[in-house]
Amino acid sequence: MNLLKTLPLLAIGLGVLISADLGASAAQAQEGKRQRQIEGQASGPRGTVTGTRQTTREPGALNRSTTISGGNGKSTTLDQSRQRDRAAGTASANRTRVFGDGTTRQVDKSAQRGEPGQVSGTRTVTGRDGQTRSQSGSVATTRTENGFNRQATVDTERGAATTNVDVARTDTGFTRSQTTTGPDGNVVTRNDEVARDPETGAVFRNRSTTFPDGTSASATTTRSVDPETGAATKTVSGATRAGEPFSGQRVITRTENGVAVTRTVTGPNGETRTQTGSAQKSPDPQ
Repeated sequence: MNLLKTLPLLAIGLGVLISADLGASAAQAQEGKRQRQIEGQASGPRGTVTGTRQTTREPGALNRSTTISGGNGKSTTLDQSRQRDRAAGTASANRTRVFGDGTTRQVDKSAQRGEPGQVSGTRTVTGRDGQTRSQSGSVATTRTENGFNRQATVDTERGAATTNVDVARTDTGFTRSQTTTGPDGNVVTRNDEVARDPETGAVFRNRSTTFPDGTSASATTTRSVDPETGAATKTVSGATRAGEPFSGQRVITRTENGVAVTRTVTGPNGETRTQTGSAQKSPDPQ
């Protein structure tokens, strides 16, 4: 089976548990170091995969190792590390994935804070073919009356790409407008409207994207949490660049020692697929 197609669902379950900050013992918290291990499973039309994620956090650093195994005996591993020095204004991240066929993809990123609102950085990718590509860029953020403007420039081997982002607050949320111009001069625009229902707490996002050839895609997303059960639901519906409709729903519920995830997707071809998954917290490391 294709592990990468089932990996996102399993990653959702693993990620929810980790973000919930489960498993840190009192002793670890006092030392400023926390360790945890999460195990999960995901099933769908293509079969079942299992996964394990180990995470170590300490001030200014995070190390995470994830292994996903399929029923065919193949597995993929992902090792991630992040470091941050607030005083120096620096940050770095490394990500290495080993695929089932033994090939490797590695991404290294670094960033340096400059003047207020100024950040510069580099990104180097070594692909599965062994080829290395590098990018460097800078971001400038300026506060506005009701939001901010952000301008970014990225220099690649094909030339420079620029992105301009305007974010403005509204009574119930915010709007976001993004324009990206590629090295070839092609322009992609993306507009978002985000609002929160003050009574239910549900969050709605309407997104439209226009591509260089004039085609467009749209999506409406709703996120809500059941106040009684705590179940988190995300629904998405929209249309592709070809005008074909799609829809989907994901529900995350808490279990005694973890979470359960169900995802249903109806694609442009009208075919509906359902995946289920779960993740559990392992005993705290000694």
